[in-house]
Amino acid sequence: FKVTFNDIKARIISSFKPIKNDFLKIAEDKPDLYGPFWIYTTLIYVIAAGGALSYYFTNSANNYFQMFVPVAGSILYSFGFGFPLVLWLCMKFFNISMKYVSLICLYGYSLFCLIPVLIICSTGFGWIQWIFLTYAIVNSTAFVLINLWSKIKTLEDKNKYIFLGIFIGGQLILFLILKF
Repeated sequence: FKVTFNDIKARIISSFKPIKNDFLKIAEDKPDLYGPFWIYTTLIYVIAAGGALSYYFTNSANNYFQMFVPVAGSILYSFGFGFPLVLWLCMKFFNISMKYVSLICLYGYSLFCLIPVLIICSTGFGWIQWIFLTYAIVNSTAFVLINLWSKIKTLEDKNKYIFLGIFIGGQLILFLILKF
């Protein structure tokens, strides 16, 4: 995939503006896996380091960084590449045309907002974690849905609600995994 630094920068900036749905205009013709891969990898590091730091502060134990890496890696890579596959299969079932790589690209960049949020959540304060994780999941969900809305709105109501239910349910699962 031929993407430049400026392409990736424009996609990351677009991911912080979920209401403005220009991401697919920027990325659908040239989707990339480079950005999502590094976003997932950064999230794995942030989760592992933040989890170990939070665990250390609450239990005053040894370094637990290595304990979090395989778990965070398995969850994020599986979810990051598997959930777009589920969405792509749903879209194929409902006769919506979109490339799987474009969905990975869209979903991967939608999770960029989790990086600063998970750094903040490593403080260990429960109510701060709930507030910021809720913001991040709502931002990610809005970003994906607003960018896909032109494709989703063509569905009949029953199928539209099925697709929305699957997507929002998946986001809720991710939210709960990240929180607990």
